[in-house]
Amino acid sequence: MNIHIGDIGRTVTALRPSGSVEIGGVRRSARSEGTYIDAGRDVIVVRGEIPSFVVREIEPGMPPPRFPNHGEVIEKSEHQRNNADVAEAAREEQRVAWKQLKRRMKIGAAVAGAFGLLVGLANAALGWHYNGASVNETVQLPFLMGGSAAIGTANAIVLYFFTGWFVANILPAEADAVFEPSFLAILAGLVGAALGFWMNFASGDMSTIALWSAGLSLAFAALTAGLAWVVSVLT
Repeated sequence: MNIHIGDIGRTVTALRPSGSVEIGGVRRSARSEGTYIDAGRDVIVVRGEIPSFVVREIEPGMPPPRFPNHGEVIEKSEHQRNNADVAEAAREEQRVAWKQLKRRMKIGAAVAGAFGLLVGLANAALGWHYNGASVNETVQLPFLMGGSAAIGTANAIVLYFFTGWFVANILPAEADAVFEPSFLAILAGLVGAALGFWMNFASGDMSTIALWSAGLSLAFAALTAGLAWVVSVLT
């Protein structure tokens, strides 16, 4: 079981300053910050390296303190690690990186979806105002606004993940590039989606409208990302 900064335990023996503590039902060696801590006292892990980490006594009736690196795993020092420890540390690093990436993806997709929704509504409003494809005579405004907003939202989310994958895996990029969405490419993709929407809106076939919007949005996004990469190389 890993020991983390902020883990709570109880002293099994007095710490003078070294002794034993129990954390998660396991008895371990520990030391205080230089002060004496009696047996049977609640303590919190503050720092250190396995096998001798440092604990601090929690004053009775007081909440445990929180530290800037609260939750960080306490690891062995470099000279104590074997191949299994190094492999486990690498897996843990990958797990943490993936967790952070998923969190960034969720936030980014939500922002992209909200932006796509606004663009979709603006696209419908402009089409209605300028009587694109005689929409005033053929369709109700709520249907137009709803359809355009839905397509804009869906396309923006798809474009967020598509451009992130495209920039990191298709275009020549840094070796450690994993997921790099391009806002400029997303915007261009939404323009393509709007173009596909109005090119086929008069047909009234939502599947055709959606397919053309999706196809042109991906094409515009890929082209813009590629052009942006070329400009960055030349400059």
